[in-house]
Amino acid sequence: MYVDATAFPEVWMDFTHGTGQTIDEVLDVYTGLLARGAPFVFLGEGGDVEGDKDAHAVADRKKISLWMKRNKTPITALVRAMIYIEPNTSKRIAARAFALVYEKFWGYPMFVAASRDEASAMIRTVLPSAPEADPEQGAAQSMV
Repeated sequence: MYVDATAFPEVWMDFTHGTGQTIDEVLDVYTGLLARGAPFVFLGEGGDVEGDKDAHAVADRKKISLWMKRNKTPITALVRAMIYIEPNTSKRIAARAFALVYEKFWGYPMFVAASRDEASAMIRTVLPSAPEADPEQGAAQSMV
């Protein structure tokens, strides 16, 4: 996973396997986002939003769970949503089913969009003060 906060309050996550940062680096970025004290939204695309199911991922999920429990209050106060972009219809349906589990764990909703344009409309709904998103700018900053 790779997290890019350069377009804050839009924080891009790339779920492509093997890209970017270790789980510790991702959690450090997430901690920094919460320290800003301002609402934001995650946008994700690429790979499988559910992540790997191998033994290494189990250890990462445990780290995430412990970190999340320590930071539950600011997470629910500041993160408005995860918006996952999935153009493939069958994968989008699976992601929507996963969204229920995601929301229960993280405490904020996960929405699934078919395109960046649809995701931009969702951003304006959950972050009303967010500027108009430029799909080309997001593409350059999302590392996807």
